[in-house]
Amino acid sequence: MEIQVTRNDSLEMLQAKVLSSMRSIAQNILAAGKQPETPEQLFAAAIRLGDKTLAGISPTVLEDPDKIGWSVPICKSGCHYCCYEQVNVTPPEVFTIETYIKNHWPDDRQRSLRKRLQSAAAKAQNLGQNTYYKARIACPLLNAQGMCSIYEVRPLMCRAYNSLDLKRCERAAKLAHKPVRERGVPANGSVHGVFNGVYSGLRKGLEVEQLQSHLPMLVVALQLVFDDATLKDRWLKGDRVFG
Repeated sequence: MEIQVTRNDSLEMLQAKVLSSMRSIAQNILAAGKQPETPEQLFAAAIRLGDKTLAGISPTVLEDPDKIGWSVPICKSGCHYCCYEQVNVTPPEVFTIETYIKNHWPDDRQRSLRKRLQSAAAKAQNLGQNTYYKARIACPLLNAQGMCSIYEVRPLMCRAYNSLDLKRCERAAKLAHKPVRERGVPANGSVHGVFNGVYSGLRKGLEVEQLQSHLPMLVVALQLVFDDATLKDRWLKGDRVFG
């Protein structure tokens, strides 16, 4: 489903278009039947929609690039200032990440990850967004070089997060004890808006089918799926397996 970005679009209009498209895509996939591969199909469709929408956006098609938040992010491989945030996810993302790790990582590396997940999940219990960042809990999926070890299947919220100013990222890390509003980082509004729209649309599509749609912490959800091989099948049947 292709989204046309017009010269008159605002950021809010763009996000609403993406949300509506993703909701329809999710409903169509689920209507075809809930199979073991369905979560991966949903997440793959979400990534495609986000990437294809962003590929159709450039300053040349916009009357006012600032209106839709268009600037080039400065994010580079190995920069991980944002990898201490609490990451909200959907079940299809978590199941896809689990499958990716089991298919690509040797057993010893998986065991090491599970130990890091257990440690991070224990620290994260009962923490809100501000207190999570203040606790400086590094994402267990970062490798020794500070790079994302599952970059190809990173969550939608990780795809949404970006920065236009490295110094502001450094400042935010130093102000980890402060509220979000005091350590804000300027971002490309299009990237943020598109993937937030994809995330929200995926949730809406799942909710129509009475499927649990929102998981507040990636580290806790990943620990659960690694500990219980029945979660995917039970989730597809409509059980609230993530609490």
